[in-house]
Amino acid sequence: ISPYMMQYAVPGDDYEVTSIGSYAFNGCTSLTSVTIGDGVTSIGVGAFYYCTSLTSITIGEGVTSIEDSAFSDCTSLTSVTIGEGVTSIGNRAFSGCYSLVYVVNKSSLEFNVGDYGTSSSGELLEIVSDESEVAIVDIDGNRYKDYNGERYFIKNLDGSSEIEIDSSCTQIYQYAFYDRADITSVSIPEGVTSIGEWAFYGCSSLESIIVDEGNTVYHSDGNCIIETGSKTLIVGCKTSIIPSDGSVTSIGKRAFSNCTSLTSITIPEGVTSIGNYAFQDCTSLTSVTIGEGVTSIGDSAFYGCSSLTSITIPSSVTSIGRSAFYDCSSLTSITIPNSVTSIGNNAFYKCSSLTSVTIESNYAYKSATSTSACGYLLQNATEVRVLTSCIGDSTNRYLENANNFTKTTSADGLYYIYTK
Repeated sequence: ISPYMMQYAVPGDDYEVTSIGSYAFNGCTSLTSVTIGDGVTSIGVGAFYYCTSLTSITIGEGVTSIEDSAFSDCTSLTSVTIGEGVTSIGNRAFSGCYSLVYVVNKSSLEFNVGDYGTSSSGELLEIVSDESEVAIVDIDGNRYKDYNGERYFIKNLDGSSEIEIDSSCTQIYQYAFYDRADITSVSIPEGVTSIGEWAFYGCSSLESIIVDEGNTVYHSDGNCIIETGSKTLIVGCKTSIIPSDGSVTSIGKRAFSNCTSLTSITIPEGVTSIGNYAFQDCTSLTSVTIGEGVTSIGDSAFYGCSSLTSITIPSSVTSIGRSAFYDCSSLTSITIPNSVTSIGNNAFYKCSSLTSVTIESNYAYKSATSTSACGYLLQNATEVRVLTSCIGDSTNRYLENANNFTKTTSADGLYYIYTK
């Protein structure tokens, strides 16, 4: 079969074609649609594997078996109709079909989201028994899914850098703008009540975010999207200024994840928590100011911020999550304030330039008993300053070991200084 064909109808009725062989259409990257006639009874292993332009499939009533990986990695596939006769579907039959919006299942087989490799479609996918229950709608260069009274924004089709979501939209799909580094602005209408967690991940050029003033769930301020009721900043961008008027009390999960153009950020005093992965892989971020009031820094909050050279942890912080500063390879110094009572595993792992550490927390002093303990806080340390008042009767054998460090006292008597 030529890889350049665009449409194909497998006859099955007029000819003696009863099966589609293994890998028969493998890699036909220009194939856009397939209709399989009622005379065909089986679809072989990998029959349509990697048909990356295939958008729709109708499987005839005569087909009884769909073998393993039959439609794997058909990355543009949006809809599938499974005929009444199908009695078996192989492993990973639809794996890697990331664009799959709906499956019309007319067979007696139970078919749920996640079955047969469809987990890659996630919340985008609907399984229905009749095609009238769901529809794909294209409006002004954008694709939407209509289902159960809701209109979901799926993706932009025309490559526009300025996105205006239609006023009829109510939800934004989880990966709607995933890794769209070319998008510069987004306008969100008043009817949107749900925005997926990864929707703006990797939108490194995004600089303008506007939510319609009539929206009762979200509002925008300082080029941030804020969930109004919970006061959670859920999406930021390279030009974001976090409001300091009390409208934001938490930085949400993945709010700035992979925002590779963000260079600096100030977290105002009204904020109490920095969510998991909040600034993960913000590789151009060099400066962070965290206001007093923040009590927790979430898991992987600054993971992979490889340009971050310094950060001040305020005395309000009590917990630093797992991998919070993992691979912050330019970070040279850190102070752990007295308020900190918890540091997660690998919190400072791969901080290869972190040579100067100041410990004011009794918890950190007791816990940092080796290069790997206390989140690898002392892995690369050549100078450790420990507040004398936080030691008490405790003895840190790693720091006190003369083979590891030489101990002196600061001129003002406030710190023990361990150097090597």
